Amino acid sequence: MTPASVIVQRFGGATAVARIVGVHRTRIYTWLRSGRVPQAHQLKLLTEAQRRGLPLTAEELIGAKPQPEKAVA
Repeated sequence: MTPASVIVQRFGGATAVARIVGVHRTRIYTWLRSGRVPQAHQLKLLTEAQRRGLPLTAEELIGAKPQPEKAVA
């Protein structure tokens, strides 16, 4: 899943996400096409997820993949 699709799924749809960040819902569909969530909205979404008790990490929001731990020689 892309970061944008994770956000839309967790918050219950494009309209809900649009209300949270204060943009028209068509902007959220643009995010879904690109797969990305603009940096300008990331903190707002993380804060709102925490307030609502929704599971959301910064890594999911930016699309980072966990890196395996490297063994120390």
